[in-house]
Formats: sequence, C-alpha cells, structure tokens
Amino acid sequence: VCFSDLTNGDTDEDAVTLADGDEDGQIKKFIVSVVGNAADSVKITPAKMIGGTQITFAANPLGKGCEMIWDEAADGWVVCANNGGTIA
Repeated sequence: VCFSDLTNGDTDEDAVTLADGDEDGQIKKFIVSVVGNAADSVKITPAKMIGGTQITFAANPLGKGCEMIWDEAADGWVVCANNGGTIA
C-alpha cells in the first residue's frame, strides 16, 4: 500500500495513524508527492513502532517518505527505508 499526498496544504502538522499490520512482512510506503504549502508537515504515528513512536516529514521538497514493514515477532512496524524523516 502506498500513501501519497499526505499533507492537506495548510501550514500545520497533519497527523496520519497506522494500525497494526495484518500479517508478517506487510509493507506500507508513505510518499510526499504533492506540496500544497511548503510550510506544511506530516507526522505518521503507528500503533506500535520498533525504535520510536513516530516519524515526521516536512512537506517540501517532494519525494520525502518512508517504508515500513510489519514484524510479527517484534509486534511492531519497523522503518526499513527513510528519506528525510525524523524518527522520535
């Protein structure tokens, strides 16, 4: 599954939540593909994340994003690729 156009075009931080995965190895990709406002940002908060609790991206420039994989044994999402995100 790929999510693009993550921001709503205003200047606040937009929130995206991510439920637990359905099966081991499930992949989610998040990509900023349109910049409605250069001051916008997006925060992705998975229900369970290994190595952090959220990942935040500025909306500008285009192409920022991440890929996460559900690890059933660890019981959480693992960021396996990150382009410009801040993991906290």
